[in-house]
Amino acid sequence: MENILYYYDKPLEPTLIAKTFQKAFGVEFNVKSWEWRFLNNPFTDKVYINYLKVDNVLASYYAVSPVNLIVDGKTYKIALSNMTMTHPDYQGKGYFKMLANDLFGKLKEDGFVGVFGFANQNSHYGFRKNLGWIDLAGLNSFSVDKNDFRLNLLKNIEGVVYTESSLNLSHIQKAKELICSNQKIVPDRSENFLSWRLLKNPSNQYHTLVVESENELKGIVFFKFYNGSIDIMEWVYNTQSEIDQHDTLIKAISHLLTKHNTSVNIWSNLHSKEHLLLEKFGFKESNFLTYFGVIPFVSEPVLTNSRDWHYRFIDSDVF
Repeated sequence: MENILYYYDKPLEPTLIAKTFQKAFGVEFNVKSWEWRFLNNPFTDKVYINYLKVDNVLASYYAVSPVNLIVDGKTYKIALSNMTMTHPDYQGKGYFKMLANDLFGKLKEDGFVGVFGFANQNSHYGFRKNLGWIDLAGLNSFSVDKNDFRLNLLKNIEGVVYTESSLNLSHIQKAKELICSNQKIVPDRSENFLSWRLLKNPSNQYHTLVVESENELKGIVFFKFYNGSIDIMEWVYNTQSEIDQHDTLIKAISHLLTKHNTSVNIWSNLHSKEHLLLEKFGFKESNFLTYFGVIPFVSEPVLTNSRDWHYRFIDSDVF
């Protein structure tokens, strides 16, 4: 049996990762995205990847991407489960479970409170059966088409201007004065995170819709175009505005639908007031996308109540 190796002790050649990635998933490996997420992660100096090599073949590999999590105003370290793969020639040997539990032990030693992630239907079974995964939600497409949006229910908001453009640093700097949620558990939305996740992302081009009046910034929608529709990555808003943030979000969505004659997709906590309001205006759940879950390492903070979490596309590595 080969020994478990750690990237921070013995870096792995990207060509070996690419070969196993192609064999495991049948698609090309994006080395720039991999470098951005793991080697250039701003939240850690340590690359949390472990792996097994057999006869100079990358037999199995597990990686997580550290981020910060805000729970009741306190900041904790958590890791996004990001890339698990086993070469087809080495499947069925228990490597996935062994690598994951070993890496979790390293994360615990370094003060992480857990691992969270978005598991597809291939990996969900193994995570839940073998790794202590706790399901928080099954996430579907939650979308509305322009023709199905209930425009007649919109409130009239006077004096508001909508400015759409490609994302730049000024948008992120404006966003740090705003919040994304009043939920108990909120993944990091700091300037540091937004700059890395959106502005420096090598694979996607993101856009903004700034909502403001003459004297006040109301909110900012971060989004991207994908397959003829719009994915809302995150929405941040001004808690001091006299206009309710939900009304402002609905107006912003209406603006995007009208301008681009398309559909809009968003992830919204099922238990939230926001989700109910989006349903009122025509948003519907359709096809299954992923399982959202957490593997907690500690009992406090409590991470397993789905009602407490805020989550958007920005938290996934896919969007």
